[in-house]
Amino acid sequence: MNFKERLNLVQDILSDCPYETQKEKIIELFKITKNNVKEDILLRLFVIDSCYSTNMNRRLFGFEELIDLILKIDSQLNENINIEKFIEINFKLLNHNIGIDKKGNSKGHAFSLITKYIYFRTKFNFPIYDRLVYDGLVEEKLIKRPKHQRQEPSPKYFKKLIDIKDKYNITFDDLDKYFWVCGKVREGNLSLLISDIKSYNNDFLDKLNLDKEEQKLKSDKFNEKLSEKLVSEKELFDNSKLKKVQKLAKSIKNERVFDNLNLMD
Repeated sequence: MNFKERLNLVQDILSDCPYETQKEKIIELFKITKNNVKEDILLRLFVIDSCYSTNMNRRLFGFEELIDLILKIDSQLNENINIEKFIEINFKLLNHNIGIDKKGNSKGHAFSLITKYIYFRTKFNFPIYDRLVYDGLVEEKLIKRPKHQRQEPSPKYFKKLIDIKDKYNITFDDLDKYFWVCGKVREGNLSLLISDIKSYNNDFLDKLNLDKEEQKLKSDKFNEKLSEKLVSEKELFDNSKLKKVQKLAKSIKNERVFDNLNLMD
């Protein structure tokens, strides 16, 4: 399977799933709110933080500091944004610590939430910084994970995404969908890929035939077990979408779709 084939599979999997519905609602919110009004920016951030689980709501004064940061860069945000130049000029600002915990300790940068805001603000003309995307680039050997194992923002991360976008003549929206779905499938976390509770119970859970020990597993361990099942030889599902999910899981495990690209520095 090549990249375009895998991308088409991802788009099929995303049809009628909560992820796309959430994105559509955020787009609508940006249309009816203003770019330079603090209350409107706060509402946008609240919704993005909730939908993407970036956990800014766990930081004290995080949203307030983010609003001030966004107002500083808003004049640079448009559909024709020069991404590499923007990152070069603003990297230190974007990487600035945002918010504190109850003891006054810094909670670190908010690169993920900031870039998600910019992504919607520029109408998908800016790449998202996200753990699933980062891990996907590492898995595809397009970037190297630092020796200390912490995920850290870098201009190289954005350059790789620009290179892939240009190579395949696709959009950052396509890349966001691709790495998000592949990341969820790789981790065995499929809940947001299933359209409704009936399908989740009947087409997904019932077909897994979980034994008593597996049924007791907590969320993370359950996902690990599911990721193992997805790449097994056994065909798990009758549902057409879930069949595609298992096909994607096996491709992710066995194939590198960017092997023909000279993208690793």
